[in-house]
Amino acid sequence: DVRVEEVEVPFAAASPDEWWDRATALAGPLALRLAGMSGEESDELRARARRAARSYASAGGLLMPGLSLVASGRRA
Repeated sequence: DVRVEEVEVPFAAASPDEWWDRATALAGPLALRLAGMSGEESDELRARARRAARSYASAGGLLMPGLSLVASGRRA
C-alpha cells in the first residue's frame, strides 16, 4: 500500500542574495556549472535570477512557493 502526497514547502529568504547563496550551495550540478563560468557569465546569470525572483518579494524578503512529493508505504 503506497501513498504519495503533495506537501507545500515554501522557501523563505531575507534577501535575493541569501536565496541565491543557499540555492547555489545546495544544488550540486548548478554549483558545478557556475564554477565553470567566467565571472561575467556568473554575474549575468545571478542578475537574471534576481530579476526573476522579484515577483516573490514579501515584507520579510522573499517567499517562494515549493512543493515536495512524500511517499509512504505499508506492507499488507
